[in-house]
Amino acid sequence: MKERNKPIDKFKVLEFEEKIKVYRKAALNLDSLNGIKPSSDELEEIIDFCIDSERNRDAMTICALWLSLEPSNPDAWFKKGVIFYNLNEYSKAVSSFNKTLSLNPYDVDAYVHKGLTYSQIGLAKHALRNINKAISMEPDNSEVLFNKGMIYQNLIDYKRAVIIFKKLREDDEFRKDAYQEIAFCYHYESKFNLAIKYYDLAIEEEPFDNFLWYNKALILNEIARYNESLECLDMSLALSEDFFLSYHNKGIILARLGRLNEAIESFVEALRVEPGDVDTLYNLASVYGDLGNYNEAIVYFSKAIKINARHYLSYFGRGVCYDALEQFDSAMKDYDSALRINQEYSDLWYAKADLLYNYNKHNEAIKCYKRALEIEPTNLDCLFDYGSTLMEIDNLSDAKQTFSRIIELAPGWSEGHYSLAKVYAKLEDFPQSIEFLQTAIKLDPNKKKDFIDEFPDLLPNRDFGTFRDAIDKGPIRK
Repeated sequence: MKERNKPIDKFKVLEFEEKIKVYRKAALNLDSLNGIKPSSDELEEIIDFCIDSERNRDAMTICALWLSLEPSNPDAWFKKGVIFYNLNEYSKAVSSFNKTLSLNPYDVDAYVHKGLTYSQIGLAKHALRNINKAISMEPDNSEVLFNKGMIYQNLIDYKRAVIIFKKLREDDEFRKDAYQEIAFCYHYESKFNLAIKYYDLAIEEEPFDNFLWYNKALILNEIARYNESLECLDMSLALSEDFFLSYHNKGIILARLGRLNEAIESFVEALRVEPGDVDTLYNLASVYGDLGNYNEAIVYFSKAIKINARHYLSYFGRGVCYDALEQFDSAMKDYDSALRINQEYSDLWYAKADLLYNYNKHNEAIKCYKRALEIEPTNLDCLFDYGSTLMEIDNLSDAKQTFSRIIELAPGWSEGHYSLAKVYAKLEDFPQSIEFLQTAIKLDPNKKKDFIDEFPDLLPNRDFGTFRDAIDKGPIRK
């Protein structure tokens, strides 16, 4: 159920922190309370503080203390259910709510939360039965109705969710939240303009809610309205200067726009707030790599790996940097480390193939090219490098097939036609070679110069001048 707790002043926070320490000890040894039993209201208030602070383990410890003191208190069982819900332990949450209802069959909140819990695991009938029971008990309760909308949202029934939320537009307390959830539903239905409209309505109700500006920014980014998205992220940060997600996403958009130095500034700010965030470390390293600052990139990729030793993208990124610095052994080590974690990422196999090619290990490179193409069979660059390597080792049959595939995928790309012309020249099928050369030159006149530079070596048994003249005249006999 949607909670609306008021902010707690810092002195109250300090008081709660001291009590949490005391009650942690008491949960292990009741004698530490020295006979002074805390009230239910006091324990519930501290549990709510822990829940709001996302300290669910502390909340559970204090709830256990409460139940040891009052094992038949329905409010204590209800809080235990809420904590299990927050921990995604849904079966235990349902059991706790059932215990609550066995002690107090009229607990509306227990029915609502039980419905929400069932909706999280896709049990629609159970979810709706419980929320409808709550509505029958309190038909005019806007919060219960709001949570019915949330249940439909959890069940990915966005149309019914929107119908429910629209009923709450006239309720002053819930209007902003209703607009926000309508926007959320429209976003997930890819109705982006409607989503933006309702975020704007929510912002009119609460212009100082940084989450609203952030969520609107996400939609604008998704529909490539990048500058507007950045404006919304800046507004979000003006309202909350330590809002990590806005810094992180701002960095991603700036990098996409090629504003790399500004992207670095945003990622650095994100790391100021969340120093150990692996994705931000990875993105920052990637931007340094894009700038050609490979040593700095390696520093941040290494930090990401130190925090998460299975972050294969950071191994891959660091390997690319080592490759660019011609530290090939280190590059290969990182590619292999990444592949031990994820063998289904085609770019890794492609990068390893290129490195093996540079080592003149053509047969091993071909195996890696083939693996990359099994995962991503339409990767033109990989197909081209694979075909070129096949041609170098005189596997002309497979090379011909590969370049033909490139032409099939990209008939307007001159490189495919030109490479296939080279294969046919090596096969001494000169009419076919001429045909593909003519097409390549038509698509890219610069291929005429490439032909003059490269084809003499391919025609040891043929007069190059005769072949060259035929380029302009048409097919020649074998």
